[in-house]
Amino acid sequence: MEKRNGNKSTFLGVLLGIGALALGKLKYVLVALKIFKFSTLFSMFLSIGAYAIIYGWKFGVALVALLAVHEGGHGLGARMKGIPTSPTLFIPFMGAVIGLKEKPKDARTESFIGYMGPFFGLLSVLVAAGMYLITKNPFWAMVIAVGGIINLFNLMPVSPLDGGRILAVVSPRIWLIGLGGLIFAAISFGGVLTWLIILFGIGTIWNRFKEERRIKELSTKIDIYDTWCERLGEPDGYSALVQRMNELEHNPSPSKAEKWESEVLSHIQYYTELNTTEEGWARALDEQGAGGEIQRWRDEMEPIVRYYEASAATKWKVVIAYVLLAAALGGMTEWGRILMEAHQMEL
Repeated sequence: MEKRNGNKSTFLGVLLGIGALALGKLKYVLVALKIFKFSTLFSMFLSIGAYAIIYGWKFGVALVALLAVHEGGHGLGARMKGIPTSPTLFIPFMGAVIGLKEKPKDARTESFIGYMGPFFGLLSVLVAAGMYLITKNPFWAMVIAVGGIINLFNLMPVSPLDGGRILAVVSPRIWLIGLGGLIFAAISFGGVLTWLIILFGIGTIWNRFKEERRIKELSTKIDIYDTWCERLGEPDGYSALVQRMNELEHNPSPSKAEKWESEVLSHIQYYTELNTTEEGWARALDEQGAGGEIQRWRDEMEPIVRYYEASAATKWKVVIAYVLLAAALGGMTEWGRILMEAHQMEL
């Protein structure tokens, strides 16, 4: 490989690899796989051939190997957590993907599976480092640098990249930091693939924002319901309920919380019945009838809340493991860059 062509191939290959791992995680890839039903071995050789036509067979093999090890780490992590997966499948110029046949039960499980990809990516870079130390072949210096960059980029803390999945257990709000970093990288260095990842990142953040808004709505409604259920047990409970409903009805510009309160109070009133007691007539809530809708709210809210629940110790362990992995990949990437400069190669 001549130096000029080698430099160009390496640079394009880095961008290709970054986009490959990122795009390989997107849902529409799984749809394509179901249509074409590529086998692992066939799709692997197809990808190597496609990359080899443009970048040379050695780089094609190296890139596919890096992708395979990375996705293999995800697959092993999923199996360790008892989640079945589809075989690793390769799509030329789009990457490799392992489909999870079940959703992880919580963010801790998703974090572990996400971590295993770049962790195995680091192992593949260390193998390349060993080969360089043995052979002194500049090709392995290139593999070190490219493998480091691909896996380091995937540690950006924004979904659908692995970093976003790893750190979601700490707080999904971290995705905003990762999104800002991606936008800065896209503005500084360009790249259609980076902008595409940004769009998917924005979509993920928006979906999480809607989840948080829904959780706030449901928790507020449940609190209102519980409060007024207790209030109805008091002698003036029902009259207080009617008075509060009138206040809300005549409010020209109610807040969201007041709209939610009005909805809950109407629900309570609907299931409040007039009953005969020893003391006379009294209003009583049909808790079985009213509770059905409230239970549906609880059933909707609790899985979302529980998914991101984790102890402080778990969160610190994830952060430390993430920082160490990022530092190791960053160090290997820099070493690979230095070696390439020594051999008069450039990314």
